[in-house]
Amino acid sequence: MIGGPTHAEGAAAARVLNDEYAGRSLDEEQRRVIEEWQRDDRTYEAFQAIARGESDDLYMVERADILDVLIEQHALKRPVRVYRGVRSATKAFGVDNSTFGQFVGRQIALHGFFATSVFRDVAIEEFTRPALGGGAVLLEVCVSAGVRALWVAAVGRPELAHQGELLLPSMVVLTVVAADDSAEIPTIRVAVAPL
Repeated sequence: MIGGPTHAEGAAAARVLNDEYAGRSLDEEQRRVIEEWQRDDRTYEAFQAIARGESDDLYMVERADILDVLIEQHALKRPVRVYRGVRSATKAFGVDNSTFGQFVGRQIALHGFFATSVFRDVAIEEFTRPALGGGAVLLEVCVSAGVRALWVAAVGRPELAHQGELLLPSMVVLTVVAADDSAEIPTIRVAVAPL
């Protein structure tokens, strides 16, 4: 498995993913969709609303479809460890961040594009603060080889490449492997396998 909790392990995973995605070319429309996904004006929420069936905005339906196609075009060649910071455990999972122990061994289906980072420190610094309802949580995600994913860091906005974003499909099933609430931000270890 590539990736791990240190920044150096994340950087090594990024190099492997860069090699996997080398030569990948996008047309102008696909580039615009990725730029829209990465906007800092919360446009990504419109993508998520489509993926969750909460909106029927025709323009965004088309954009979300293109993003899904881009994700589906590549299956990971190797398993990778990535991280996802969640500001509000209540909003994302409907529970407080101290109660994840009850989910160990269970599966959770999530609807919505699943953005992750190969960098644990980036996931914590940029995506768990400020903590909101139910508290923040860090997901440590073991993604199996064969899972469809888009290495946004290689094809997205260069100024955001430091985020090391690996984007998973608009529907994933997480298997909760472990929960550790001994740190300031609880860590939930999950696995994602191909659907």
